[in-house]
Amino acid sequence: MGTFYFFLFQAHSGWRWVALLLLTVTTIKVVVGWAANQNWSNLDRRLVSLTNIAVSIQVLLGIFLYVMLLTQGGGITGKSIGSISGGHLVPALLSLAGIGFALGRSRRAQNSRDKFKFASIGLIIADVLVFGALTTVGGIFAMASS
Repeated sequence: MGTFYFFLFQAHSGWRWVALLLLTVTTIKVVVGWAANQNWSNLDRRLVSLTNIAVSIQVLLGIFLYVMLLTQGGGITGKSIGSISGGHLVPALLSLAGIGFALGRSRRAQNSRDKFKFASIGLIIADVLVFGALTTVGGIFAMASS
């Protein structure tokens, strides 16, 4: 497949840790903020925004890999194109929608409680989808092999 495919695959595999860390930390932060009735701060807004950016980069790397897989053949050992698209790509795209919901609704909400509530709902949905998508490719700790 080539060096560029290998680079993209390794970048996608490595960047997952940044995306997972931000997603997990941000989800915990907003759920605790909602439960403790805290005030929405600039840190909360930035965490949700950075999580959106990190997961967007991860999904874009995955889309580039998927397009290369479709157009040039080859790909991930032991995984079919159907299992990648249905079990990995679709939940990843839907998780972006959940994070987008969290970001958009928390920006438009009038009070801190609603900001935390909407951010929590969107991020929890994204967490479930991301961890579900990871199980289709061997789990969170699966080693990258192309």
